Amino acid sequence: MSILKHLGNKALHDGRLQLLVAAVMFGMLGVVSLIMARAAVVPVAVASPQKGVLAGGASIVRDSSAVGGSAVDFTNHQNGGGSSGSPNNMIVGVNINGMGSNPGPDMAGAVPYVRADLKSWGLQASTFANAGIKVDDLLQGPYSTSGISGLGSAATWAANALGWYKADGCTPALCPIIEVLNEPGGTWFWGSNALSEANATAYDDILVAAYNAFASAYGSSRPLILASFDGGYSTGSDWGKYMWQANAKIGDYIDGITVHPYDTSSSGLGSQSNVTNSYAQAKSLAGRSIPMYITEVGWQTTPTSSETAAGDTPLGGALMTPALQCNNIYNFISWARNLEYVKAVMIFDYRDDNSDDGTYGIEYGDGTHKPSYAGIAAASRNKTNPCP
Repeated sequence: MSILKHLGNKALHDGRLQLLVAAVMFGMLGVVSLIMARAAVVPVAVASPQKGVLAGGASIVRDSSAVGGSAVDFTNHQNGGGSSGSPNNMIVGVNINGMGSNPGPDMAGAVPYVRADLKSWGLQASTFANAGIKVDDLLQGPYSTSGISGLGSAATWAANALGWYKADGCTPALCPIIEVLNEPGGTWFWGSNALSEANATAYDDILVAAYNAFASAYGSSRPLILASFDGGYSTGSDWGKYMWQANAKIGDYIDGITVHPYDTSSSGLGSQSNVTNSYAQAKSLAGRSIPMYITEVGWQTTPTSSETAAGDTPLGGALMTPALQCNNIYNFISWARNLEYVKAVMIFDYRDDNSDDGTYGIEYGDGTHKPSYAGIAAASRNKTNPCP
């Protein structure tokens, strides 16, 4: 009270202006004190319970010190798939290949995002949205051994892609990300001349057409458009360089780049150099930072006898124990989270299925959880490693 009295006397002596300044200063001291007091308890943000929808474990709590008496408590908040790239909201998801009849609820226990070609699987976005999962809609093809030019007119492909997106029940809210073609530089999908400047030129045309189609349909609310930078090569390639050589402004038509940094060794945490080198190269080519999305990376376990009998066979490369797979997944996601430019890590795969998908799953072919199910669930929420 002595401070307030002193300020009041001084204001009476110096005039109304100084009284106003003193009041402001006193108010600022009160705000700082309140912030420091709240920081010692739990991280909260003032909110109106009548507006917006909370997800992922955040909740409205009573707080007498907050405006309106309510606040948002993020203590148990799960990863909601933000796009700002800060360590706490990096997207974590899984690729979906093998699956049961209703994968949404089971997947929701592990991740908030799925990467899937909905059209190829005959799925609707609602399959996942009903469980609170968002979709990275992979518009992967159709593949052509004649290269990307074998898809025909870029404008026609983009118009078809927009049609597929809508037919799959996608909206920018449910499917906030699209990937334009899968591993476009890979000879295994696109023919012997896939890794070439000519093929990259055709890819650029597709990207520009896709951007124009989705921007025309949705304006500023359109989904993010991602382009492959490594072409699908786990250790990187010249694909990204070919893209920028073909169109120096291609960065204006995409929102991020993708890489698939697999590592065939059992102890390696992915091809980390592909991630860091690709980011640096893309930044140099574009003249600015380009957000990175790791949309495939994974490790195979040794198949069980029942999986082998069902045809769920490895694809080649190193096999490992379920415990090691779990640790590799958790540790890779943790490593990527510390790279502020990595916006997402999508683990391959959801469930062991067949010789096309191998034994990369976080579940066995019968749907039984491997340890990595708990590992990715913890990693997606930035919690302690539960792997054995």
